[in-house]
Amino acid sequence: GRLALPPFSASVPGARAQAEVAPIEVHRGDESAPQVLVRAHLDLGRDRATDSVFVGQQIDYVVDVQLNDAARQRLRRNPTFFPPDMPSVLAYDLPAPSPVVRNGLHCFETLTYRRALFPLFPGVASIPPAVLTYALPVSTSFFSREESYELRTDSVRFLAIDPPDAGRPSDYLGAVGRVTSSAHLAARMARMGDPILLTLRLESPGNVKLLPRPTLSLPWASIALGDERVTVDSAGARVRGAKEFDWLLTPHRAGRLVVPPIRYPYF
Repeated sequence: GRLALPPFSASVPGARAQAEVAPIEVHRGDESAPQVLVRAHLDLGRDRATDSVFVGQQIDYVVDVQLNDAARQRLRRNPTFFPPDMPSVLAYDLPAPSPVVRNGLHCFETLTYRRALFPLFPGVASIPPAVLTYALPVSTSFFSREESYELRTDSVRFLAIDPPDAGRPSDYLGAVGRVTSSAHLAARMARMGDPILLTLRLESPGNVKLLPRPTLSLPWASIALGDERVTVDSAGARVRGAKEFDWLLTPHRAGRLVVPPIRYPYF
């Protein structure tokens, strides 16, 4: 039938614009013809009201593939998804949710591909189209040859911004997220001049690879930078992980010495 999309409106202080009503004529389609639809979009989360993220914050790139019953019955294997190049972000593949299948001739099965993106620089990030390829047999015969098809999504974009100055800690180094920390010494007793290993462990949702090393200063020891270790877990809907920093402390003073709490600023 004839449907009408309600008008979109946009407003800023002192001005308001409204689009016209968009009518759509919907015709009954051929239910026996296989149909495959694909679209790409960004998942901003349920508590997000804008299309912008902070540098280092997660935003999900989602590609939905929808197949009608005719295509689902004839498809011999899953479509192949080729994600686009994303030079200004770090990307992690997320586990695909279970396909959404609804009963009925006019319903589509939805397959979803997800990637977690973490912008590295402020500015507009434009993601080019993704490519989906699939093959369908030309007839219902088991020995029928297949024809290959290729679909492209639209490009999507979002705005990455630096955290505002008003909310940053004074010694902010660029960490974004909800960080928890713990520290420990490899030994509680040592001789003067022998190095002691100090390890700081940071855990946070998000891309822990971007967490910078904090500064450390002790009046009673010389300090040498040690190793860094990163563990990333992308098995859930939100990427999370841990990062460890090592320092070698060489005491040049005898007595009972104290490593004060290590402050780690983040936004």
